[in-house]
Amino acid sequence: MRQLHQELLRRSGRWGELALADPADEEASLARARQLADSGNRGAALRQLERLERALRRELGVSPGPAVASLRAELLASDAHRDAASSGESCSSAATPSCAGSTG
Repeated sequence: MRQLHQELLRRSGRWGELALADPADEEASLARARQLADSGNRGAALRQLERLERALRRELGVSPGPAVASLRAELLASDAHRDAASSGESCSSAATPSCAGSTG
């Protein structure tokens, strides 16, 4: 019954509910983090990825896949770029500490 419920959530794209039902579901957590990021809530997206990492380590003893690392890096680079822009720094150089890794 639980698996059927989770499959229904997956098919209907209800990623937040699915991630709550199964915190180690990488597909659900990644999709939910993308939804949050797309809506401008990067902090919540990063927290979703952190919950996923903890669940995977605790329940399965593994790390998340490369798609999670890629999204995390994208979110962190976006935050660094936004922070630099709001403080008047230029991200044209990776030498700017808050822009490291940014393509500016």
